[in-house]
Amino acid sequence: VIDLLAPAASTRGNTLIGDWIAQEIPTLNGDPTRLRQVLYNLVGNANKFTDHGTVILSIRPLTPAPGDAAGLQRLRFEVRDTGIGIAPEVLPGLFRPFEQADTSTTRRFGGTGLGLAICRRLVEAMDGEIGVDSTPGEGSTFWFTLTLPIVAHGLRPDGDATLPATAAVTAPAAAAAAPPQDGVLLILLAEDNPTNQLLLTTRLHRAGHRVDVVANGEEAVDAVARHDYDVVLMDMQMPALDGASATRRIRALDGPRAKVPVVALTADALPEFRQRYMDAGLDDYLTKPVEWDRLERVLSRYRPAAPAPRAAALAPAAAAADEAQVDALQVRKVRADLGDDVFDDVLALYWPRTAADLDACGQALADGDLDALRRSAHSVKGSSASLGFESVTRAAAHLAEASPEQAGAAFASVQRAFERVRAAYGLELHG
Repeated sequence: VIDLLAPAASTRGNTLIGDWIAQEIPTLNGDPTRLRQVLYNLVGNANKFTDHGTVILSIRPLTPAPGDAAGLQRLRFEVRDTGIGIAPEVLPGLFRPFEQADTSTTRRFGGTGLGLAICRRLVEAMDGEIGVDSTPGEGSTFWFTLTLPIVAHGLRPDGDATLPATAAVTAPAAAAAAPPQDGVLLILLAEDNPTNQLLLTTRLHRAGHRVDVVANGEEAVDAVARHDYDVVLMDMQMPALDGASATRRIRALDGPRAKVPVVALTADALPEFRQRYMDAGLDDYLTKPVEWDRLERVLSRYRPAAPAPRAAALAPAAAAADEAQVDALQVRKVRADLGDDVFDDVLALYWPRTAADLDACGQALADGDLDALRRSAHSVKGSSASLGFESVTRAAAHLAEASPEQAGAAFASVQRAFERVRAAYGLELHG
């Protein structure tokens, strides 16, 4: 969780710190998927509401509670930040869906509070408790406790009882610290959407590659200037500096790093977009949602000794008139390709992220800001396509291209499609 969120923290000038002592915590039997989802949401929120500060994830063993049976271990997880804090009067409702401290918070930071409702639900599903302590202007501490069965005292499953007490991650490019092994690519992924970050990094790690993640074009240029990457996967629409502009800056660098292969990642499949990106100095072009066999073929060009790409796990879903059937077929394909655990992780990230993007769409519509509306619609389109939600993808694509006169009706269509898939898949948080 800390490694994945480090690039976003670096962008905001934050330091992420993991604070625990491995020797004090026995091996426990629990649900790693649910736990990962809760920690990702809490650490991600802490980073979002903190600027140029610190976020600390700590894990501590607790003494048994009265009535605890033998062979159990209680743990307390805390995510502490030095951010904006929360007013006391809003704390009681903070874990309810769509609750935030005030309406300006949604506009400034994004989101609707749905992620905290998911956290509460997941912790309670593990028979735990969750809460928050906060002082406005000084920061917040989100905490939860779990009681889990002990499997073996003192050792992790791999037998390592000598882990460091603390670990701090302050910048991206952790994978670039050591040279890759033969046949393994060192890849820079420039992508601002957390859902797509998780999907792509998971797939690339499974293929044996090493990946650094940055969240905008400026970070991508800086990372390329400092490390020798084999290939850069570059999202075309990012904040601060878009992918085409970032590629032009990379090509203007001194030395051999200016020639690093750069592959466009974009939802824009029209020929004129492809030509525009090629003119900016990109070497190849992949459309979203990324087809894994196509990605492997592209990467194989920069790894001549690599084995032939694997065939796609499933044939493309057959066309169907009913949107729910199309969604079901595509979702089934994505789940089979990713595996249940990863799919559920991505799905848990998708709900709050997309709800925040839809909030941004509504605000942009109210403000008459067509450019902001299209950016948020593009984000909804990319995330939804990555999970196989074809009905939301199509509706968001229409919204991204809508005229001012069409935008209101197009936005309503996206909302309906999103609520439909949430009703169908919203309970799928742990397989």
